[in-house]
Amino acid sequence: MGKNKKNKGGRPKIEFDAKDWKRIDKMCEIQCTAEEISDVIGCSVDTLDRRVKEIGGVSCAEYIKSKASFGKTSLRRSQWNMAKHNTAMAIFLGKNYLGQRDRNDDDDTGPREIKVTIGE
Repeated sequence: MGKNKKNKGGRPKIEFDAKDWKRIDKMCEIQCTAEEISDVIGCSVDTLDRRVKEIGGVSCAEYIKSKASFGKTSLRRSQWNMAKHNTAMAIFLGKNYLGQRDRNDDDDTGPREIKVTIGE
């Protein structure tokens, strides 16, 4: 009993290594939630939030949102490339980004005049 060390007790602190952070970043890019990320990493959402705050100074939600933009950019790039060879994707992008729409000739919603001629 010669050592005068305090016993902190409790569980050991869960640390994330470079491989864990890479996995976390990739999961953020594909819009995973904090719950999904913590399940895969093997920790609680609170632990994930604490580790993110330690390294980045932001909340877990802010971190996920900042990394998610990389995934959105990648998805957008894939859609544009797909539109070069896929008519349906080109139409989808045209409708969503250029305000294009399907033309329907029967789209006239105004009053219509109908002439009826009754034979003698």
